[in-house]
Amino acid sequence: MGFVDSVIEELRKRGINLSDDLETMVRPYVVDILWSLRKKGIITMDDDLLHFSPARQGS
Repeated sequence: MGFVDSVIEELRKRGINLSDDLETMVRPYVVDILWSLRKKGIITMDDDLLHFSPARQGS
């Protein structure tokens, strides 16, 4: 299961039911947030864009 799918699943577990149209609208926002965090150096993403991890912060 990809990360975006896990976010959608977590919303369902919390009682938020998304229609198909709303789910289709939400998915790009999740990806945009991850992409923004990557650009800021907060996370790193694998080439497949499905896996990410916190970036190592310099001390």
